[in-house]
Amino acid sequence: MTLNHSTLLLTGLLVPALVCAMPAEASVNAEMPIVTVGGSGSVSVKPDRATIRLGAWHQADTALEAQSRVNEVISKATEAIRELDIEGMMIQTSGLSLSPVYNYQRDKEPEITGYRASITLSVRIDDIDRTGRVIDAAMKTGANQLQGVAFSLKDDSGARRDALRKAVEDARMKAETIADALGRPIYGLVEVQEQGVSVPVMQRGAESFRAMASDSAPTPVEAGEIEVSANIQITYQLSPVRR
Repeated sequence: MTLNHSTLLLTGLLVPALVCAMPAEASVNAEMPIVTVGGSGSVSVKPDRATIRLGAWHQADTALEAQSRVNEVISKATEAIRELDIEGMMIQTSGLSLSPVYNYQRDKEPEITGYRASITLSVRIDDIDRTGRVIDAAMKTGANQLQGVAFSLKDDSGARRDALRKAVEDARMKAETIADALGRPIYGLVEVQEQGVSVPVMQRGAESFRAMASDSAPTPVEAGEIEVSANIQITYQLSPVRR
């Protein structure tokens, strides 16, 4: 997710709190030099939401048989997952397909040899420590598809603010370094452009779970951390008088 670009002027709330060494009467003066710098900042936070994508497929001689078998497995898997009684859990069908299976031979028309049906469930939980138990509950009832797990944040507003603050501090540090090298102290703030905040969703593919899973132990799940990053551009006005 990325915030839309926006322009924050001196009347904004975030930047003046961080850039406190500027005189209140600072304004743009064509005779005074300016410096434009970019800043970046990031924070690492632990995810608190997991979305598990799993399901079942079955191939049979008839479409009815294939679909009936998949329906039976998904019904049992859903019941087993609900029995875990995870607060705030949401289960929904995210994929459903039924298609013929063809046998292709040279110089012959394709021949239908059967039908394949599949259903995919999306299970969202806020207790990510129980992600492995959701996977195990479904697999033990006959589910034979695990597409992966996505880890995310329920509320990313705090992480966004922290990343923006760090980006502003980084830009201020760069401007002060340049101003010091030029011998011209920072006099005022001209403009701030927020250039986006990135809050990625961590994706874990099915392969990572297959490699760690065993028949006797619960499927282990390590969520890791999400790195929230922000970028900003700030233009400062420098004093016309050298130190």
